[in-house]
Amino acid sequence: MEGLRDKFALDDVVDTGAGNDVDTAVGGGDVGNVADAPKTDNELFIKGPLPLSWVTAAGALGGKCLHTGMILWHHHGLNRGESFQISHRRLSEHGVGTELTAKRSLDRLEASGLITVRLKSGQRKEIVINAAG
Repeated sequence: MEGLRDKFALDDVVDTGAGNDVDTAVGGGDVGNVADAPKTDNELFIKGPLPLSWVTAAGALGGKCLHTGMILWHHHGLNRGESFQISHRRLSEHGVGTELTAKRSLDRLEASGLITVRLKSGQRKEIVINAAG
């Protein structure tokens, strides 16, 4: 089995020499440079790990399901893996689209088994992410 060093030899990397531009692997396109990214204290994040099978399944549902799923994973991380409440309006504020789009995305994610939605009378929906996907 060939090692990573052999597989990704330094000779295969080309320096673009364009300041903050990143080095580009031959035939690989732009790979990004985390070190050059601006650092802010209030930057939103998604706490991992995220099961790739979950992400793939959400993406296959179409529409804004993947976008909605990433926002749900963000809130999941903030709540330390516990269930959490979220409104259609909050999802819309995160760029999912209209409140109707947010509702449809949650419905699709629930129908596929990726999340469980608990309805409490007079309250927002309580979401549980089914991490096994």
